[in-house]
Amino acid sequence: MASLIVFSTFLVLFALRVPVTTAIGVGCVAALLAGGGSLQEIPRHMMGGIESFILLAIPFFVLAGNLFNAGGATARLFSFCEVVFGRMPGGLAQVSVAANVVFSGMSGAALADLAGLGTMTVKAMREAGYRERFAAAVALASSVLGPIIPPSIMFVIYAASTSTSIGRLFMAGVGAGLVIALILMAYIAIVVLAGWEPCPPARRHTLKDAARQTWMALPALLAPVVILGAMRAGAVTATEAGVLAVFYAVVLGAIYRGFTRHNLKTALVSSTVMSASILYLIAISGVMGHILTADRVAHAAAEAMTSITTNPLVGMLILNVAMLVIGCVLETTPALLITAPILTPIAAAYGVDPVHFGIIMCLNLIIGIVHPPMGIGLFVMSSVTRVSMEEMTRATLPFLIPLLLSLLVITYVPAISMWLPDLVFGKTK
Repeated sequence: MASLIVFSTFLVLFALRVPVTTAIGVGCVAALLAGGGSLQEIPRHMMGGIESFILLAIPFFVLAGNLFNAGGATARLFSFCEVVFGRMPGGLAQVSVAANVVFSGMSGAALADLAGLGTMTVKAMREAGYRERFAAAVALASSVLGPIIPPSIMFVIYAASTSTSIGRLFMAGVGAGLVIALILMAYIAIVVLAGWEPCPPARRHTLKDAARQTWMALPALLAPVVILGAMRAGAVTATEAGVLAVFYAVVLGAIYRGFTRHNLKTALVSSTVMSASILYLIAISGVMGHILTADRVAHAAAEAMTSITTNPLVGMLILNVAMLVIGCVLETTPALLITAPILTPIAAAYGVDPVHFGIIMCLNLIIGIVHPPMGIGLFVMSSVTRVSMEEMTRATLPFLIPLLLSLLVITYVPAISMWLPDLVFGKTK
């Protein structure tokens, strides 16, 4: 009964455009009052929701991503990727995907990629003669890699919500992210070679220029290696890896001399606001989690799903469709906090490893930034380019083809996600 009150209140307020955090909070208050509970439970469970060492990684990774942007690492990475991938069919569109693969290993957030690397790639493609709406669509679709290739803020939230190993999640994201990137690059090549999208001739680079760009980008290219290597060696935990990422970002900023008083202040303020928003959302979701646990919602949902079908293939297809719908209407962080504790036991009932399901869930929800009605990525790209929301939506929708194909491949080929964590940490029993 209490859970029904929480969800119904939340949905009504959300439909009235009340902020998500307020809608969840009011729903929890209504459920506790209706059930005769004490409102003193709210601050207690809010504190319990964020009393997790692993959540300290969130502000560090957010800050690291902003510092990498401010310090000049983003520009060097783009120049390096242009030299290496610019001659492929699609030219700078392929560079956009490749640069996101590298930068994802430092930022951990899709919007950080859009704000920094995305803006840069759109500008470069526009100046090279690409259609701006196609350039913006490529940048938006490529930003999906941000939360999948480690480090990932979404993985940290999922791990804290479901008691899943963050180390295994980070390693699982490597294989999944590379598959998504390859499918996106193949799609771009097909579109260009078929003549569906005009592509200017690629810029030629001399060997000397290539060597210079590689040397300039080398410190930035080593960032993912340093962060993940330190975790693999057991030198740092996932949380400490966030501290290491911030330290490395500061070192890069000093090497590239990219920091100014203005961009450093902007990075610090933006990181503070984003981190506070995420952590407050996690805290208030802790109250909702307590109510759902008391009502055994996850157990009931698992039983209901297995009563519909016991076939894992069909069951996972239903879950994917449900998560895609949720991602259409709800922002990624609240969607993850609300659904992860409920859907993970259902996936477990179908024999899906929690680490594998974490990859599937995060990819489903992050695809939501690409398409309406929420599509926050559409709004961001429309605001930083000269492309209207209507044109932005039409240009981006075709990229759902490779993204959804990637989702199906990752869902039904578990080895893509699980081979690296099993290799590094050993298979789970």
